[in-house]
Amino acid sequence: MPLLRTDTRPDGTVRHVLDLSGCDCTRARACGRTEPPPEETALCRATIGSGDPPENPFGVMGGFFAAESAAVVDAEASSAVVTVSFVDHLGFPHSDTRTSRLSGEIKVYGRQDSDGSANLIVDFGLEGTNMTYEFEGVDIFGNPEVPITNLSIHGGTDTTTVHIRPDGMGMIPTGVLMLGFELSVKGKKVIAHAANDRPVAIKVDFAGGVFAIPMFEAAVTSTMRGRVALRGTFINRPPRVDAGPDQIVECTSVASTPVQLKGIVTDPDGPANVRQISWFRGFEYTGGSFSSDLAPTVSLPLSPGGAPDVFTLLARDGSFQADLARTRVTVRDTTPPVLDVSVSPDCLWAPNHEMVLFELGRELSAVATDACDPAPAIGIASVTSSQPVVGGGSGQTRPDVIFGKRAFCLRSERQGTSEEPRAYAISVKATDASGNETSKVVTVKVGHDQGAFRCPKVDGARIVEEGDPRCSAN
Repeated sequence: MPLLRTDTRPDGTVRHVLDLSGCDCTRARACGRTEPPPEETALCRATIGSGDPPENPFGVMGGFFAAESAAVVDAEASSAVVTVSFVDHLGFPHSDTRTSRLSGEIKVYGRQDSDGSANLIVDFGLEGTNMTYEFEGVDIFGNPEVPITNLSIHGGTDTTTVHIRPDGMGMIPTGVLMLGFELSVKGKKVIAHAANDRPVAIKVDFAGGVFAIPMFEAAVTSTMRGRVALRGTFINRPPRVDAGPDQIVECTSVASTPVQLKGIVTDPDGPANVRQISWFRGFEYTGGSFSSDLAPTVSLPLSPGGAPDVFTLLARDGSFQADLARTRVTVRDTTPPVLDVSVSPDCLWAPNHEMVLFELGRELSAVATDACDPAPAIGIASVTSSQPVVGGGSGQTRPDVIFGKRAFCLRSERQGTSEEPRAYAISVKATDASGNETSKVVTVKVGHDQGAFRCPKVDGARIVEEGDPRCSAN
């Protein structure tokens, strides 16, 4: 860390010098490197606490993407009050305080929520006026005056967000507001880092366009302490993007379903300030945009496994400040297929206890149509009889029903003691790719007699043995 120390000359006089030996000089001929790079100035990174901060800890956003508001610092209201102090070889303290007016730009990353609160990251780069320190009776650097020139202050809350209440007030915790002081002393450039050593208030008036951090302190070096106050007026506020609500839409066709996205872009500096509107497919927004309309219509297939399609809406203003939002669209199919089923013949005669074969696609016709599945699965779900397997006058044969998904066999018999015909109910089910089901039932009857119930005789080619595998075809 740079220190003001005293050196005694051979003639007995005392000279106070700036000691750079404790610094990590990153590019400096003054650091004594044998092969220095072209830069002539010394860059000193001061040690803070138990370790060195990163080379550029200020405003490093990484993968953080947020809306950015820029504020011009009020040079009259913003200032850096820097005190330089040291103890001479006789143990006497010396100090001097000067005020440098600051100018530059503050950037605030984040967005205001619907309730008026916000979570912000602050970043600033400011230039200060030159300062000259006077130490009465002390020959420091060969002169009673120490000029500090080329003062600049860079800093912010790094990647730490600061919560702003709906009333615009917030508190930056100790150690979060980082400061980088860069200055020149006797032509030597020095960089030192510091952080606030107590909580700092922050005020953001989004409506009024004012940003302020009252006076706060930070130890720049062991011999230098700074107090900084910042106030600025927003010169540009980013657009606000709303990609619209997430949508769940019903599939309308096998190929694709049209869906209209519903984006909204506003800009507090006026709609004319919005220069770019771009929609992107997915989470990424670095590839090609597919539309510059706020409400484009996209054609989407059925969402596989119910996973939504993600769309990103990005807007930029005339100052290249941006905001983005995402919306998700799920295309699902909840409509069951339409099923038409018929059986022919729909009766059996004679009641001679023979097993008669019915096959899907021949005697049993079933056609399913579905808006989002070109070929729903069709199968026989169940076959039941209205009369018991063994009943009065029906004989002792069993089983009366054998079926699989693609065929069934019925015993041509009925209960002789009942005037009612036997009714076999065949339930056919259609299932689409999304699991939606439709069932239809058709009936095959076996009459008591041929009086009022007329039925042609069964084709002998359809009479099968009970163990015929065609009866349970799947």
